[in-house]
Amino acid sequence: MREQHELFDHEMRVGRSFSGQERNCAFLNLGQLSFANVSSITGLDYLEDGRGLALSDWDLDGDVDFLLTNRNAPMFRFLRNDIQSGNHFVSFKLAGTLCNRDAIGARIRVKIKDGDWLTKTVAAGSGFLSQSSKRITFGLGQAEQIEKVEINWPDGSQSNLANLAMDQHYSIEQTDEAPLVKTLVRPEQTDLQAGPLAFPERTAVATYVVPPIRMPITEMKNHDGTHSRIDLATANDATQFTLLNLWASWCEPCKVELKEFSENYNQFTELGIRVIALTTDGLPNQDTTLEDAKWVADKLKFPFEWGTADQDWIEKMSILRGAFYDVQQPYPIPTSFLIDSAGQLRVVYQGKVGLEQLRQDIQRLASPQDELRNLITPFSQSWTSKPRTANDLRLKSLFADQGYPADAAFYDGHAGPEKARLEYANAVKSIMANDFNSANGSLLAAIKYDPTYAPAHLNLADIISKAAQQDRGPNAVQYFKLAEHHYRQAVKYEPDNFDANFGLGFVLARQGEVDNAIKWFDFASKLAPTKWESQLAAAKLLASQGKLAPAIQRLQTAVSQSPDDETLVAELSGLLIHSGRYDESKVLCEAFLKNRSNPLIQTRLADTHFFAGKPEEAVSLYQQVQPSPLLALKTMWIYSTSSVPALQKKDALRPFVKDMLQSNRANDPLSRQVVAAALAQLGDFEMASRIQTSALRLYRPGTADAQAAQKRLTDYQNKKPARQKGAQDNPFAQSLLQTPM
Repeated sequence: MREQHELFDHEMRVGRSFSGQERNCAFLNLGQLSFANVSSITGLDYLEDGRGLALSDWDLDGDVDFLLTNRNAPMFRFLRNDIQSGNHFVSFKLAGTLCNRDAIGARIRVKIKDGDWLTKTVAAGSGFLSQSSKRITFGLGQAEQIEKVEINWPDGSQSNLANLAMDQHYSIEQTDEAPLVKTLVRPEQTDLQAGPLAFPERTAVATYVVPPIRMPITEMKNHDGTHSRIDLATANDATQFTLLNLWASWCEPCKVELKEFSENYNQFTELGIRVIALTTDGLPNQDTTLEDAKWVADKLKFPFEWGTADQDWIEKMSILRGAFYDVQQPYPIPTSFLIDSAGQLRVVYQGKVGLEQLRQDIQRLASPQDELRNLITPFSQSWTSKPRTANDLRLKSLFADQGYPADAAFYDGHAGPEKARLEYANAVKSIMANDFNSANGSLLAAIKYDPTYAPAHLNLADIISKAAQQDRGPNAVQYFKLAEHHYRQAVKYEPDNFDANFGLGFVLARQGEVDNAIKWFDFASKLAPTKWESQLAAAKLLASQGKLAPAIQRLQTAVSQSPDDETLVAELSGLLIHSGRYDESKVLCEAFLKNRSNPLIQTRLADTHFFAGKPEEAVSLYQQVQPSPLLALKTMWIYSTSSVPALQKKDALRPFVKDMLQSNRANDPLSRQVVAAALAQLGDFEMASRIQTSALRLYRPGTADAQAAQKRLTDYQNKKPARQKGAQDNPFAQSLLQTPM
C-alpha cells in the first residue's frame, strides 16, 4: 500500500492526471428521466483537468453562474450565464433559528400555477471539493404565478408561504410562528466603458527562492566535445552571481535574449554576473543537434561559456522545481537561474530576462527574506503560517528517492544546519521531560552538525551552569568554565540574545570575575531594558564590592520600569537600609503597600524601622506578617537587646531558647548570636559566652560581623547583656539581600 501511495504521489507531482485530455461534460435535463449532452454548444467542454464545480447566481439576475477549478492552468474559471431566455425565477436564502443556522437539510417546494411541484434541498456540499451557494434558485420557465411555497425545516417543522412574487430574491428566517420574509433588493449594475486594447510586453516571470536552496551537481558537454563540472560556488570577489541560461537553437526568444546577453556582456561583468548558457540541442527527443547550437553561438559571438545540458541535469532541475512548486516538471525554454557565490539558487526567470531586471533583483536580494517572500505573491499581506520550504535534508531525500546518490550525498554534506535543528528539537523534548543527560547528548550532536547554531550552545550552557550550581566539589569550577565557553559561543553567533549575555554574566560572576560580569549584565540590559534581571544582578555584584550608590541607582532604574515587582522593591529597600537611607526605604515600601498587601514588602518596612533604631514599630510590623524563622530571630533579637523595658520580654525568650537548643536549630552564626543574646538577657552569661564563642568561630576573622560578635562576647564575659547600639553592629545586615549571586 505504501509503495502504491508513493507511486501515486509521484504521478501527481510530475503532472499526471486522473482523467487527462478529457473534455468537461454538460447535460440538459429533458424531463421523463432523460438527458441530452450539450457540452459543445454550451461552451463548457474545456479540455482541462477539471476538479470542482460550484453554482451561484453571482450577479443576482436570476440565472445560475458557474465557478470551475482545475488541477492544471487555468486553475479557476468564472462563467457568467447571460442567456436571454425571458424565463422567470425565484430564489430563497434560509436562516434557521430552531435548527442549524444555515438550515442545512431544509427542503424547499415551489408550486407554480397549473404546474408541478419543484423541489430542492439546502446542502452543505455539492460536489468534489466544492460548495455551491446556499441561496437556492428555482427556474420557473414561462409560469405566470407561484401558488405556494413549502419549507420543511431540518427540525421537522414546516412553513407555508403564499402570495410570493416571481423574479424576486427572498431571505426567510425560521421562527416559532410565521417565518420572517425579506426581499433582497438587487443592486444596480454599472456599465463599464471599453478602453483601448493593449498587450503588455512579455517579460520573464521571476520567482524568488526563499530561503535559497543549493543547485544540484551541474555538468555540461562543452562545444569541443569534452565534459566538465560547473563550479557554481564562485570564489572570485569580482563574480558574485552566475546566470545559468537554458536555451535551444530552435527557440526564437532564446536567440533574442542571448543576443542581448552578448551585446551587453560588459555590463553583466560590471554587475558581478558571469553567464553560462546550456543548450538542450542534441538531447533525446530534440530534432536539433549540437551543430545547430554552434551555428547560433558563432553567429551571436558568445563572449561567455556555453555547452550542452546533461539529460540528468534537466531531470534533476525538475526534482528541484518540485521541491518548492510541488509539481515536478521540466522548466520551459528559455529559463534562467540566478545563483549566488555560495552556489545557492536565488531567482528563477521563466521567459526572456533583461539586464535591468537582473540589476533590480540583485539589489532586492539584500532585503530580508520576509520582504522577498512577499514579492512572490501578487499582493502584500501577512502570512497565516510559515510557508513550507525546501532544505538540504529534504533535497537529500528527494534526490536519493529519484536515483541520484551523488547529489543526495552532496546535499547531505551541506545538511548540517537542518540536522542540528532536528537534534535541537530532540533536546527540547528531553529538557521538558527533565531528561538532561539525553538533552546534553542531543545538544552536543547539534553543535557538531552546526557549530554556529546559537540556541544549542545556549541551552547546553544553561544545563552545565545548573549542574555547576548543584556541585559543591572541585568540579564546579570546571563546569562554570565550560558553561562560559558555550555562552560565549552563543553570544558570538547571536549577539543580540538577552539570555546568552545574561548567562555569560552569571557564570563570570560565579567565577569571581565581577567587573566582567557587570559588563555583560549591562549589555543585556541594553538589549532588553524591560527585563530587570540584569539590572538586579549587576546591582548585587556592585553591592558585594561595597559600591552601594551605583547599585542603588541601577535598582531605581529597574523599579521605575517595573514598579509593581516585589523582588525589585525589596532588593532596593534592602540596599537603601544598608546605606542608612531609612526615610527613602520607608517611602518606597509605603508607596508599594498603599493599595495592596504584600508580606515581603511589609517585612522590608519593618526592617527599615528595625535598623533605624525603632524597635517598637519593627515588632508591631513583624507581628502582622506570616511567621517565619527569620522573623522570629529578628523579634527575639529585639527582645534580647532592646534597652526599652517594655520590649525586654523574658517570658517569650525562655521557650525560644529551650526550643532552639533542644532542636539543635542554632547551627548557623546568626541563630547562635540570637540565642546567646537571649541567654544573656535571661542572666545565663556562662552559656551565652559559650554559644557566642561558637558563633564567633563561624565568622571570617577581621570582618565587621566578627568584630561586632567579639564585642558582644566581651560583654557576656563581663556579665553584661547585649544592647543594640545602632545599625553598624546589627548581625542581620546580610539578610537584607534576598537572592545573592
